[in-house]
Amino acid sequence: MDIQNFETAYLNAGGKSSELEKEDGEYVSSKSQMGWQMWQVAKAQAVQDDFVLLPVEPTQAIKTALSYQCFDFIKVAQIYRDHGFDIPKKAENEQSFFLHKFLLLAIKHGDDFIKIFNAETKAMIEAQEPAND
Repeated sequence: MDIQNFETAYLNAGGKSSELEKEDGEYVSSKSQMGWQMWQVAKAQAVQDDFVLLPVEPTQAIKTALSYQCFDFIKVAQIYRDHGFDIPKKAENEQSFFLHKFLLLAIKHGDDFIKIFNAETKAMIEAQEPAND
């Protein structure tokens, strides 16, 4: 994903797609290779892996993600607890757990955040269901 972001930024900054050809895992163009190395250094210094950047103004996806009320999470919180998540049985704790999860998904996936959440939750449940032999 990071390499796609770099390549998009490279092209948007006026780079040519022919400069993005690779050989043995490195860009053939020294200009592109240098840009990629600088991208990695800048990224490492800008945001730690366990952090994300938020836009100054919330997107519609972020507004939607943060609009859920605590009672929206009662059933799904129990499902997550049943699958090993440590979510205290208090509405505020359930809400904060899922709002945080929704916020991260909204930042990463935009308007598709709830589809991604539902798919992840479904996969989690199916992974622990006994096989029907």
